Amino acid sequence: MKPTCIAALLAAAIVAGGLSANPTTVRIAPGENWWGAANYFGTSMPFTADSTQKIDLRKDNYHNQCASFLVSDKGRSIWCARQCLVEIGGGEIRLTPDDGKSPVVVAEGGATLRDASRRPAPFLPCSSSPLRSTTPGSSSPTTRTRKASSNTRDRCSRTAARPASS
Repeated sequence: MKPTCIAALLAAAIVAGGLSANPTTVRIAPGENWWGAANYFGTSMPFTADSTQKIDLRKDNYHNQCASFLVSDKGRSIWCARQCLVEIGGGEIRLTPDDGKSPVVVAEGGATLRDASRRPAPFLPCSSSPLRSTTPGSSSPTTRTRKASSNTRDRCSRTAARPASS
């Protein structure tokens, strides 16, 4: 997806109210269960309205098993491109990005955990696109391309063709 398309999707989400200024707070609904942020806290999941947890992805990558992405069994998801401080307590989830200003996407409208896990697809790169990474011990980025399966190509083409409002 071209950078202008990604910018257009983000602009549409801002206009639609799907993105907010940071920090972002989401109220946990009664009976709602949340998963995500870091595998390290798997034994504490699902997070509920009664949970208390502080996960600082800005300072610790928890053995490289983390992402500023949470999903709910009620079809909601929270996602940010930057690493965040994730605070769960008082019946709320609060995300604060490391730069203090990156948008946090709060998506609603699904009904299941599966629906929630599919929401950020327009914002994530498809595995058929070149990925930029930094070689350990080096500050210069390298470009590598993974061969995509037909399922990945199909998902990427459907994602690119989907209207920004869906």
